[in-house]
Amino acid sequence: MFKSKKPFLALLAILALVLAACNTSPSPGPTTTTTVAGAASETPGTPGTPGTGTQTSTGQQPAGETPPTVTQTPKPSVSESEMTNLFARGEELKAEADALALKELDAEAYGSADTQFAAAKTRYATAMSSGYDGVKAAEIKPDLAASVSAWENLIQAKGPERVELIKDASDELRFSAMKAEAGELAAERFAKAEETRAEAGVKYEEKDYVAAAEGYRKAGELYELSEKKATANKLRQEIFSNGYAKYSESFFQMGEDQYEREEVIWAYQGPIEEGKKSLDRANEYYGFVAKAGAEYKSFEGKDKAQAAREAALAEKADLNASESFASAEDIMAEALANQGKGSYESAYLWFMDASGAYGAALDESLERKGEAEAAIERAEAAVGESAKKAEAVDLGDNVYLEEAKASLGKAKDQYEEKAYIDSAVNANEALNFATMSDNKVADELAARQKAAEEEAKRIEAEKAAADPAMADARTRMAWAENNEIKKDYPAEYKQASTSMQAADLAYANGRYVPAKGLAEDVSATLSDGFQAKVLADRKAIEEAAAKKAAEKAEAETAMEDAQARMAWANENKIVEDYASEYQTASGAMKESFNAYGKESYPLATEKAKVVSSTLSDDFKAKVEAERKAAADEAARIEAEKAAADPAMADARTRMAWAENNEIK
Repeated sequence: MFKSKKPFLALLAILALVLAACNTSPSPGPTTTTTVAGAASETPGTPGTPGTGTQTSTGQQPAGETPPTVTQTPKPSVSESEMTNLFARGEELKAEADALALKELDAEAYGSADTQFAAAKTRYATAMSSGYDGVKAAEIKPDLAASVSAWENLIQAKGPERVELIKDASDELRFSAMKAEAGELAAERFAKAEETRAEAGVKYEEKDYVAAAEGYRKAGELYELSEKKATANKLRQEIFSNGYAKYSESFFQMGEDQYEREEVIWAYQGPIEEGKKSLDRANEYYGFVAKAGAEYKSFEGKDKAQAAREAALAEKADLNASESFASAEDIMAEALANQGKGSYESAYLWFMDASGAYGAALDESLERKGEAEAAIERAEAAVGESAKKAEAVDLGDNVYLEEAKASLGKAKDQYEEKAYIDSAVNANEALNFATMSDNKVADELAARQKAAEEEAKRIEAEKAAADPAMADARTRMAWAENNEIKKDYPAEYKQASTSMQAADLAYANGRYVPAKGLAEDVSATLSDGFQAKVLADRKAIEEAAAKKAAEKAEAETAMEDAQARMAWANENKIVEDYASEYQTASGAMKESFNAYGKESYPLATEKAKVVSSTLSDDFKAKVEAERKAAADEAARIEAEKAAADPAMADARTRMAWAENNEIK
């Protein structure tokens, strides 16, 4: 869809054409001069000299003559952007022609412009298949420009005609909408149509034919929409005024649904065509409802008139009000005649008049029994209320109420027999007995209210006494839960918990005295003394645990030292030289481990200290000193032996010689 930006685009396209014309018009430009001559001759200031832009070459010219020059002008070239803009202008104009359906108005001119434009595009695509070529583009440009001009000429020639046709059609729809009183009954939509028509006129003056045509077309749709809306509103007014909807509720609802659908479409600026469709369907439903409603309503009026007639006859109005009844009969006959001719609205009005006339006759017949009827109604209401009040307090069989019911029964029987005076007397008597029954019930209620108030006070007092006991019990149970009494004192916890549950149940049922006793049982079980005992017991346990932890730590320290000394004894093989001390220490070490395993930490400490005292630092120093002294003595003996060994060997050798030589 084309909007008001088209004049701006057209201006850009025209500017592009002007620039293109400037680029392709003949104008002085760089030229290349080629001199065709004989033997080359280069002299300063003559053709052929470097820098002069001419070149002399050998030809058939006689030597010494200046050769003629030939000037070659470059071919025109067009930029790619210029061609792109020109094609875009052509596409834009073709779209405008299509939007205006100008092919229908001048198929020949449309076909010529379309053929030229298509041929130019094809020729351009073929020429540029291997890349853009400005020179080739310049050759194609005149045909392209001609096709663009053809589109422009077609739009200028036939655009106004198309707009006028659309405007005429829009004006016809406008006149039709005005006849339907759309300006009043569909003011918003009609005003929008008028606004759109005025905007289209502005576009027409600006020669924006596409926008103008679209505007007039849309205005026509809006006029048509406003007419349908006005029709719908008129039908709805008729339906509402006469109450026709109730006779065809489903059709009326379908009409309303379509009516609301159009409202939503309009509110959200949906398609106008969809809005028209919804109103068409709505008006079909509304039309049916209005027609059927008038017919049904006339029969409803007939039923009402007949019912009034039967009511009057039931009270013998034809005898007690003969003139009024005869007049009603004449009106009824006229109503039936109109209904038979299909004049339903008129028939309905006659039926209503007949109904009123029968009613008047009935009123005359009922004057004599009016008082009796009113008295019976008052008595019946009073007896009914008295019965409810009495039954509510179990006094439904009191003597006054029984007398009231009996009197009312007589009044009704006399009413059916048309004994209106006696009927009224008995009805009033029933009313008096009902009042006496109410007084008796009121006295009983007052006595019960007093007893109930006293009971309430007693219960409130019991509750007030139970509340602090319950609060204290709940506090103590919370203490028991928080301190995990169930784990260490299961019997006491179970007893308290059972009493608390029973107390809660009794309290919830309003049994405050037993609730108070049970709550006090809880408080007694979880008394302050019990709580103090729990704290003392747990403190003793904590202190014992702390003492045991200290004993354990002391034992572990002593055992660590003892184990280190045993390790020293084993590494130094103390058992070989000091078996007694080793056995003492080893035995004490085992006893220490056994005691530690049985959590007899003081004994473990004691035995570990036996190990440490047996393998004391002094003992370790003694062992070291004795072993050093023993080592030194061995070394001395070894030295003496080493010194004796050669002397002994020499002596033995000599003794052997002596033996061998019988020196003896």
